Amino acid sequence: MRSGSITPIDVEISAIDQAMRRLLRFLNVVAIVAGLVAAGGCAEGQYQFEYHGTVLRCDGVTPAAGVRLLPCPAKREGIFGARFSADDRHIVVSDGDGRFNGTMSGWFASPLLWPFPPQECKADKVWVYLLEDAERNRWKAVVVPVRAKKTDKCKGVIDDVRVALPAWHAGCGGPSAACSSGDGRDAVAASRRGGYVFCRAPKPVATGG
Repeated sequence: MRSGSITPIDVEISAIDQAMRRLLRFLNVVAIVAGLVAAGGCAEGQYQFEYHGTVLRCDGVTPAAGVRLLPCPAKREGIFGARFSADDRHIVVSDGDGRFNGTMSGWFASPLLWPFPPQECKADKVWVYLLEDAERNRWKAVVVPVRAKKTDKCKGVIDDVRVALPAWHAGCGGPSAACSSGDGRDAVAASRRGGYVFCRAPKPVATGG
């Protein structure tokens, strides 16, 4: 091999070296941005959006009356899912025509130098939480795209929040829809919470062998 010639190993080492340099530059930029954000602290603000909507059964046509909903401008779920107090002031109930209205309001916090608006202020979609399991107070969201008429950065009106009940909801024949075991036997109501009846099939009658 001639002196000064470039081997495949040299090319590979050079490529690795360049990749490492790019990675270090990227990490430096991330560290600088994180430092600026930490130094700047957080900006707090209040959001408030008035909304009007309609909830329909799973056919997408028939209005669904008496449905409890909790619309939110951003995802509100913890480690164990979404749970809300029965007397949460943000819970609304659809009327006989499936219509509902209310106000989404609260506080948000975002990094002071963060260039993007918080989800609560975007008003491009609404997380409509529906009661999935009243026994365990478990709620599940249906995400609905919307358009808001903003009167301020984080305030405005949303006129058309249209929600179609998902298959798992009681109003669409979900597991809590009715007391029927599905095999011709009568079922026994186990509990009644949140306006829904949850059922269990009766124990089979023992017969002599």
